[in-house]
Amino acid sequence: MTRLRRFIHPLAILTCALILSAAPAAQAGPYFALCWGMKELNKNSDLVDSPFTNLTMFYYLNEENRGNIARAKERLDAQPEGRRTIFDWNVNRRLYKHPDDKIKTASGEAVTAYWWENGQRDAEEQYEAFFSAYREAGGKLDYFITDLEHAPGSDLKKPEHWEAAAADPRIADILKTVGGANVEELRKDRTLPWFRMLRYGNLLMSQRLDRLHAIVRKHFPRVKSSDYSGYYDRFNLPYAWAPAPELGEFPGSEGSHTGTHQSRNLYGVITYLGIKDFDGQVFGLGPFRSLVYAVNEMRSSILSSPVPVMPWIAWRGYQSDFLKSAKPPPVSTFGKTDYWQESVFHAALCNPAHFLVWSAFRWRADQEATDWCTTEDLAVIDAVLGQLNGLVGRGERSTLVKALSGWYDPFILTGMNAGERSLWRFTPDPAAVKESASSIRSREPLVFSCGQSTIAIPGGKIVEPPVQLSAAGFWIAAPKNAVPVITPKAR
Repeated sequence: MTRLRRFIHPLAILTCALILSAAPAAQAGPYFALCWGMKELNKNSDLVDSPFTNLTMFYYLNEENRGNIARAKERLDAQPEGRRTIFDWNVNRRLYKHPDDKIKTASGEAVTAYWWENGQRDAEEQYEAFFSAYREAGGKLDYFITDLEHAPGSDLKKPEHWEAAAADPRIADILKTVGGANVEELRKDRTLPWFRMLRYGNLLMSQRLDRLHAIVRKHFPRVKSSDYSGYYDRFNLPYAWAPAPELGEFPGSEGSHTGTHQSRNLYGVITYLGIKDFDGQVFGLGPFRSLVYAVNEMRSSILSSPVPVMPWIAWRGYQSDFLKSAKPPPVSTFGKTDYWQESVFHAALCNPAHFLVWSAFRWRADQEATDWCTTEDLAVIDAVLGQLNGLVGRGERSTLVKALSGWYDPFILTGMNAGERSLWRFTPDPAAVKESASSIRSREPLVFSCGQSTIAIPGGKIVEPPVQLSAAGFWIAAPKNAVPVITPKAR
């Protein structure tokens, strides 16, 4: 769940002015989260009775239990109505593991390349067997989630692997699609075909996996589904710390998705991006910089495609696997700070379908419990979602986001129409104000001041929830379709 993500190229900076979105309002229920785990020392166990109102744990489908239809039905029947969720842990990995799909190197080593035809047939047969039997048994299913993270070509790691791929006549179609003259351009870091292959490989994976999701939809037509890292992004280039050439148009250039929803992570982990100089400024490190990054990841998805989003968030205590490296890169996260809560608040005002939570509890007794998700972390997620539901309500809602937030603006402001009013979250940059409260210039009319910027929200009133879950930002209620006045105009 923590593989290196596409990083934002600051040359893609857009205005951060927030104006009324053209997206129609939709009737919506309360926000909730579907979780990876809820109990330590019991990895992938399906917890039937969640101790949290707003959280439900996945039922894990795996190679060991795929034939036990009665068990699946028993566990899923016990989940809340509307949240019955299956997460395919490893059955979908059959896609790239079939021995008849492997090509041979000159030394006789077998390796999987871009072509998964036999694995595709095998995985589809397993899906058809399980989901048809589960439906016939009277099973119910609301959500189906996968996390494959293994694009075609991922196993080509050595020069001899690439030599074997180059000898296969089917490679010609790959080269034509990504504009490569030869296989060397695909395997050589930082070439245009290499960058394009990153996106195209994800598209190939999505297409393969979506054929499995289609089987689930055949038996459960109303199921909502997604695969981790399937999303659209027409603003960003793949890696910010090594500027890529313009990618141009090709299949998958703006991303792809599997199932019915986009699903990107909002973990806020920044590495080399934080120390690079772009557009005359260093992007920077720290919890607020990670928040800016995560906010724009979410905004990019909703602005790049009408396909709805179910984003992944990590538990509050998560910081970064990079910190465990022998020689860690520069790392910036908002884990263990109030900017984690701010990231969920801002994401929620972009109107996602719901949240998916990477809540990885320890699974061995020799692991430090505090290095992993804890019950206290889940309680924070539950409280954050509860506060959101109390503020947003269950009426019509639509996001007011029309652009990315300015990469170097001294604040983040996200809004949503919720019923007969608009609701906003304002988070000042701690580098621009001594403390959050000092950003309030006037309460009536409501005006904030951060650095050289003033932000007025006509008719706005600061909302004080019964429990203060974050001291880093403010809730604001305003008339429906309120348009903030930002001076000077945000970039």
